[in-house]
Amino acid sequence: MSHPTFAFTILIALSWTAVVACGRGAAPHEPVAAPAAAPIARPAPAGPPAAPGTRAHACPGIDQLERPRSRGPCTEMGCMNGFSITLYPNGGWPAGDYRFVIKHDGKTTTCEGRLPLKPCEEDSMPCDGTAAGVGASGCALPAGQQSFSNIGVDGYPATVDVEVQRDQVLLTRAHYDVAYTMQQPNGPNCDPICCSAPSGALTLPKAK
Repeated sequence: MSHPTFAFTILIALSWTAVVACGRGAAPHEPVAAPAAAPIARPAPAGPPAAPGTRAHACPGIDQLERPRSRGPCTEMGCMNGFSITLYPNGGWPAGDYRFVIKHDGKTTTCEGRLPLKPCEEDSMPCDGTAAGVGASGCALPAGQQSFSNIGVDGYPATVDVEVQRDQVLLTRAHYDVAYTMQQPNGPNCDPICCSAPSGALTLPKAK
């Protein structure tokens, strides 16, 4: 065998050995195994049920009723949560500085304003909190037809006490024991669900 042929044979052998050595393990285009999926977050299990006799909500039955999905036909009547008090008379209140003190389940909200009312775009009866409020009526009417129309209390207080003053003189005070019922004015399979109590009434004495 000539030297060139012998050298060529050795070169072929060495090249084949290199190919075999590089081919051990994963092939160059073999797909890499996908990483393990991250665990799916799941809500924690619900806690134990409330003890028998525990009142979870001030409105009887509403805590046991799932929110309905409207399955027509449904009307579009509305309802209101909480408790409100209608104030009388509905107009002609004397001018002066008015102060409403509303106590509800251990909380106190104070609202102060004046008649004649401010322009309609302004708040005529600001309060020191958001748990209760007093509505103004007749901001676009002459001063002699203006009044404060109602008191609204947020949440579901079992008792409400109201005191009304004008020019730092007590006009009246009243106490209310409040009972709530669940309301679904559009039917049992329709929204909304409200928890409300019959409106109270408060009449202010006539000016002397």
